Amino acid sequence: MLMLLCQAALSPLWGDKPSFAEEPSLLQQYKDSGLSSSMYELSQYISDSSNHCEASLSKDWSLVQGGDSVAALHSVAPQKFSLPHVPVCFGAGGQLVQGCPNDPAEGQPALVEIHSLEVILHDSAEQEAMRAFPGPLIREDLHKVDVMTFCQRRAALSCDLASNRGRDSALLWKLLLLLCRQNGSMVGSDIAELLIQDCKNRERYKRQDPVANLISLTDEGWPVQGCGTTDLLTGEVVSSAGTPQQKVEKFTQLLFYGRKKEALDWATRNQLWGHALFLSSKMDLRTYSLVLSRFTSTLAFNDPLQTLFQLMSGRIPQASQCCGDRKWGDWRLHLAVILSNQVGDKELNSRAIINMGDTLAGKGFIEAAHCCYLMADVPFGHFGVKTDRMVLLGSSQSQQFSHFARTECIQRTEIFEYCQLLRHSQAFIPSFQVYKFMYASQLVDYGLTAQALHYCEGVGMALLAQNQNKYLVLMEQVIKVAHTRAPCRPSPPPVPSRSSQSILPLLSPSSLPLPFSPASLSSPSFPVFS
Repeated sequence: MLMLLCQAALSPLWGDKPSFAEEPSLLQQYKDSGLSSSMYELSQYISDSSNHCEASLSKDWSLVQGGDSVAALHSVAPQKFSLPHVPVCFGAGGQLVQGCPNDPAEGQPALVEIHSLEVILHDSAEQEAMRAFPGPLIREDLHKVDVMTFCQRRAALSCDLASNRGRDSALLWKLLLLLCRQNGSMVGSDIAELLIQDCKNRERYKRQDPVANLISLTDEGWPVQGCGTTDLLTGEVVSSAGTPQQKVEKFTQLLFYGRKKEALDWATRNQLWGHALFLSSKMDLRTYSLVLSRFTSTLAFNDPLQTLFQLMSGRIPQASQCCGDRKWGDWRLHLAVILSNQVGDKELNSRAIINMGDTLAGKGFIEAAHCCYLMADVPFGHFGVKTDRMVLLGSSQSQQFSHFARTECIQRTEIFEYCQLLRHSQAFIPSFQVYKFMYASQLVDYGLTAQALHYCEGVGMALLAQNQNKYLVLMEQVIKVAHTRAPCRPSPPPVPSRSSQSILPLLSPSSLPLPFSPASLSSPSFPVFS
């Protein structure tokens, strides 16, 4: 219903001719004309909703090719309504108008019934999900406790430990809850604590056997543990095993004779890493690097300490490019150690986190990838630009648009925008405003007209705070919905809030910016369904 209205309103921009392969895409047309690429999402929403109507018309109607006579055309064309039917149409204010099949010629009074879509669809799961959401999330009109309660409830419903997607979905809701509690501020240590708590069973990383994996600093082979070795100076047989004190005494004895390489071999062989690292640091750089690499080689390849040491060495951790596999364990622990131990190079930190998100997204873990993108401050993009990493929280751009713009993903993104507004009053997400308008259109379809009008106010506030010339088409659609969907029956005037006072001039026809005119806001004819 509403999508047909939007299609009629946008027809001057799109034209009546079908698009062919040689014509530029809608996204390119909007870029060439100076309009925002957010209009591409709006066009996708309208085209998806109108496909069903076009398909149904193609089944019932067929054009006569090459017909010279109008009478022949009428003889071939079928009747529009072959059987008696009940006319039904959608009216303003979330109403469904039904004409009863009474014939006044037979003395039956003409009867028209008006039903409320909100009442008819009250038991539907979609309307229940919309009514449970405390939107629109306007900073001045809503307490953040309501948003935190909603996030906590959604995290509990999404927490399915049997699947990775359920855990990732619950983690994303918990992350939004934490951001709302902290007024949009992201602290690495707090996020890391959340990631560690989410790991039900912490991974145990088995250390590697240094005897089996290390290469000697000298040319001599490694002795077998438990067997003795002959001291070349004294001729005594010294056991390689012993108490820590005996190992340190042997290390000291080798240094008494100036045998630094043998002392390093002994220290690394018996895991006296403190002695070995300190001694090698006072020698040449090559020896120190070799001892350091030996120490890290004793750790499991998927140990988060490996991730930390690689990051502190100025390299992108290997876990950022290989996480998501079972052999690499839980990616949350690797992200936690990166967030809690930020190195001086902020670009390196950001690249490591973004690479981890790209790896997870490539393996289908979209919600996990978006958790990484949020930590790296990746900006939100547009659906038509496939190189943009994030458009709606928890939704992949590889899907069809009808599946991409799901209600849950729009609600998540609106909560994140609300958290940013708690920190800064003008921190709107420009590319997200078109999705809030689509959400308002869905509210109208399910009879929640009052809530939809509040969303129009919120979108109008965001447009007023930005460059309005980039969103002229979206602004026109918001104004049309606000006028055509207003309740028809008079009601007591509500007390205007601070947010509504700021948007009332926008919804006034006398103050519309050019090229709009009051004539363009006339209510179009509503579609009739049989």
